[in-house]
Amino acid sequence: MKESFLTYFKAYGRKIISLTELEKICPAPYSYEEFCDVIQSFVKTGILSDYGAKHGSYREGVLCQKYRINLSRLIRDDREKLQREMIQMQVSHLMDLSYYFKASWIEWKKDKPQLKKIADYLKLYGFPRDEVTEQERSYQIFGDEQVLLQGGMTLLEKLNLQEKMRITNCPDPLMVAINPSVLLKDAHRHLIVENKAVYYALLPILPETEFSSLTFGGGWKIIGNLFVLPRQLGLAGQQHFFYYFGNLDLEGIAIWYGLQAKLPVQLAMPFYRELFNMDCSSGKVEQSVNCQALDAFCEAWDELDARRIRRMLLRDHTYYPQECLTKEQLVLCWHKLTVETQQDLFQ
Repeated sequence: MKESFLTYFKAYGRKIISLTELEKICPAPYSYEEFCDVIQSFVKTGILSDYGAKHGSYREGVLCQKYRINLSRLIRDDREKLQREMIQMQVSHLMDLSYYFKASWIEWKKDKPQLKKIADYLKLYGFPRDEVTEQERSYQIFGDEQVLLQGGMTLLEKLNLQEKMRITNCPDPLMVAINPSVLLKDAHRHLIVENKAVYYALLPILPETEFSSLTFGGGWKIIGNLFVLPRQLGLAGQQHFFYYFGNLDLEGIAIWYGLQAKLPVQLAMPFYRELFNMDCSSGKVEQSVNCQALDAFCEAWDELDARRIRRMLLRDHTYYPQECLTKEQLVLCWHKLTVETQQDLFQ
């Protein structure tokens, strides 16, 4: 009941309110005695103050005919609650929350779940360096590529983050190398690698493969601009098969899963299998777990390897960076991938 009255007081627009008006806004199914108790509690806390003389009946002996709404007290109470919740939420200092000191408490409560996700993202990564599309940034922050498209940009504007989050509707061209000898075919295979060192290690042998292109993914950036690859190569309208090799860590898996939401991107399995022959690295305990991404990734492995991957990432906090493979290993893996994926061209 109290919340109904407080909402009404903030929107009322006048300082004096009559007892009759207060009675009208009392929500069902509360009794009149409960109504009296609530009004008296507002008087005790200073939200309402008596305005005029009290009268003699039971009803009027307890309550006044008119009350003054102390809006400054309402605002102060909201600010105190807001400050407490900001502390509890551990809001990043990178967020400008001044908007909510002027807005209603209801608006803060409505936005709070998404604000928490933005705060968590900024605490982990800070302001992004690369420009990406709304869908990609939305997936990175909220785990859902549709949030920013469905009103979430207004939330970033409230926080003065719309420019700092580096969102664009014009994705950058891909860093891509082409294999001219296979461009005349009707179907094309493309290998995307997450890190630049692996890209340059594989670049010299691209002509020795049957792949049409090698693309540097650049982490999350690839999610927002991979769709331009066929047009960038002048191969729009033809059949394309995409294969991805990233770090075998929670973020690398999430990047691949984000690509999966847009295009049918398969795992470049020979590379991942070769990682298991290497010593894993420790650390990266700050990476968040995308359970759906991890489940989808593990489906590509047999039960024993899937358990190993979960144990490694979730319990031991170890991982495999792409760079732990030597150039010779990377070259061998690509040749294996060429053989394993040959059937894709003839489906």
